[in-house]
Amino acid sequence: MGGRTGQGTSMSTTIDVSVIDTPGWAGADDDDRLVQRASAGERRAADAYLRRHWNTLQRSARYIAGWRGDPDELLASAVTSTWSKWATGTGPNRNVAGYIAQSMRNRLLDDIKSPRSKEVSLDDEQFSLAGVSDVYDVELQMDRDIVATALAGLPKDHRVLLIRVLVEGTPARDLTAEFQQPAAWIHTTLYRAKKRLRISLLEVCLRRACTSEECRPRQQRFSTASGGVLLGQEDSELLANLWMCGDCSQGLRDFEGLMFHH
Repeated sequence: MGGRTGQGTSMSTTIDVSVIDTPGWAGADDDDRLVQRASAGERRAADAYLRRHWNTLQRSARYIAGWRGDPDELLASAVTSTWSKWATGTGPNRNVAGYIAQSMRNRLLDDIKSPRSKEVSLDDEQFSLAGVSDVYDVELQMDRDIVATALAGLPKDHRVLLIRVLVEGTPARDLTAEFQQPAAWIHTTLYRAKKRLRISLLEVCLRRACTSEECRPRQQRFSTASGGVLLGQEDSELLANLWMCGDCSQGLRDFEGLMFHH
């Protein structure tokens, strides 16, 4: 495919991502100059820039993917797209790392929005998380699996009550007939169910991020002791130990993000 060429080797639309891992020409240019050369179609400049920032891009990919996607696939797709755009002179000419990170986010959101079942089944209870309308809703949709897993671990009365109130929006005062319990019981049980859900969410986030059997007892003890609340736990030795594990720390960040969105 004919594209714009710079002072070095021109790029083609056939991309070999493995070139990033190989030693080669790095040049003495600063990032801005490398990007300008890359955006003019110079393949060696593109290789040099990406190789220089590859570790940072990999960390971004792992953070964006979380437990929801494949970081290597997201990064390869974003780099391929960026290279292809550079080859035709339409790629980014500044803030390339941010451009690639946004490309990875867009790819993950596209995967989430792809046609597939949006129904979550919990025993005989079903609820839908369909109706994605904007980026914020998509981010909520991305968390549906972890929420469903956490809900599935709760006692049935807690689970059904949470679905009625939090998912379907039924006022707690309107559930006395269905549960055949007074309003005081509904409100007390709802309070306990929300606390247990926070604990379950934290456990699921930690377990999905880190499957180490050595970490699992600490994950369970901290989830229960904290009540699923990280704020105010700064002096907790259990929390400090979890932050020391790279995978557990990712689980804690996933949980914080989940709590922020909801």
